[in-house]
Amino acid sequence: MQNKKFKKNLPLIVACSILIGSLLAVLFHYADLKIGYDTDEIFTFGLSNGFFYELFTSQYDKWHPSSDYFDFLTVNNTDKFRFDSVYYNQTQDVHPPLFYMIFHAVSSFLPNTFSKWIGISINIGFYLLICLVIYFLMNRLVKNKWVSLSAVAFWGGSMGAISSVMFIRMYTMLTFGTTLFLYVAILFLQSEKIKLKDLLVIYVVYLVGILTQYYFLVAAFFISFLLCAFLMVLKKWKAIAAFTVTMFGAIASSVLLYPVMLKHIFASYRGKEAFSSVASDSPDNLSKYLDIINSSFFGGRGGYLLACVALLTVAAAVSYALRNNAKESAADKLTVAVTGWFGPAMLMIVPALLHILVIQKISPFQSGRYVYCVFPALMSGIIYLVYISAKQFAQNERFAYVLIAACCLATTYFGFRNDYVEYLLPEQKTTSDLVQEYSDNDVFLIINEDAEWRIIESIAELIHFKNIYPYSTNLSDIILPNEEKLLNESSLIVYIDTSFDQNIMIEKIMDTYGFTGCKQLYYSGNAYEIIRYSFIK
Repeated sequence: MQNKKFKKNLPLIVACSILIGSLLAVLFHYADLKIGYDTDEIFTFGLSNGFFYELFTSQYDKWHPSSDYFDFLTVNNTDKFRFDSVYYNQTQDVHPPLFYMIFHAVSSFLPNTFSKWIGISINIGFYLLICLVIYFLMNRLVKNKWVSLSAVAFWGGSMGAISSVMFIRMYTMLTFGTTLFLYVAILFLQSEKIKLKDLLVIYVVYLVGILTQYYFLVAAFFISFLLCAFLMVLKKWKAIAAFTVTMFGAIASSVLLYPVMLKHIFASYRGKEAFSSVASDSPDNLSKYLDIINSSFFGGRGGYLLACVALLTVAAAVSYALRNNAKESAADKLTVAVTGWFGPAMLMIVPALLHILVIQKISPFQSGRYVYCVFPALMSGIIYLVYISAKQFAQNERFAYVLIAACCLATTYFGFRNDYVEYLLPEQKTTSDLVQEYSDNDVFLIINEDAEWRIIESIAELIHFKNIYPYSTNLSDIILPNEEKLLNESSLIVYIDTSFDQNIMIEKIMDTYGFTGCKQLYYSGNAYEIIRYSFIK
């Protein structure tokens, strides 16, 4: 009996193995191509592993061995599993601590190791969990394992999904939490009875989501609102009450566990930016986000795809109306629609679109990272609409298979042809090579005193030099330190913040320390430029 069942499922097992193997091969290929680090990725290492650090704001105007900076990025043998340090560091930042605690835990198993693979391996783990949730969500709705596997391929093979794994931040974990919350919300909608274990799962997922990233609250709000609207249509008042109490319980618990989150959301510079952005008029933001989304998830062909899906859905609706069974009561039709296909489809698509509309208003800048979390839902919703619409319109399941395969193949092909994978930072290879060339030198790092945190963006390079002297000064009144070692250096690498006038700063350095010549080495390639120079006497 078991042998027959295995043989029956063998094609699916083989297909699943090939798909996951292919997706992992693609992820490892791009991970291998990743050269440099975005500034926020350095923050991930430092906030997770720096032992009770205060972002180096008190570390200026004195010499440091490069080992100080290496310690900031890594866990040493005496500071392993110090989650109290991670918690403290995050209270000084603007994000919740859960992802950083996971990052610190993994780093604790690899002490004294600074490697991109720590963050990427964590993201790959959450990526695989997202694939699993997509599969179970779709299989719950369509009862078809091949369609479910196609939905996994549709999202998993997109450039946006790959980019999220390459970015060593909490956004892949956020995507997992958001997708899982959608799944449990749909299960709750379709459940005939209110079960305590279901509410407990919802509570835990919501709590974990909040403690991962505050943007979870945006997507979860729209999912929750729409879910309650559908429950209201079905007159399930007890279910609405139970769900609402569970939500507020999770929010209250998150505040008790991490009370500084209220300050982060309402009083931090990020929170103030978000609230002020709501009132601003920035029509270009949405178009920029749509361009990013189109390139990241639909291979640049999103307009054509969505137009075809819309036409197919309309055709299916007309077909359904013409074939409508008059024997069904209005109440039965409503229940079937809300719990059977319309409700789940809307829960996958509408909150995702509303999340994008809100994020394009409140995000500090236009980046795909802020909307990655809703795309497993949105892309699964597209596959779901194609499947049910094609079946209804053509009354033929094979027609639905063909259309779904076309969607997946087309977007995957154009996605890989465009090769729009972010956060690989290949331009930093030149930086890396030159750092190795000058690794025997000391570094004088000059930063604008109004942005002392920017020392963070150079730390991945500074760990390769001997000693570092970080210094901050005013833009309008530049004063350089009369420090003995600096005065006696015969050659020196100097990092200068681009907010300074470079010519004036070079002249001051040469006059103060007696250098006779200098040459520009390179730019950082990061969002905030710091120019490197080599000075000699």
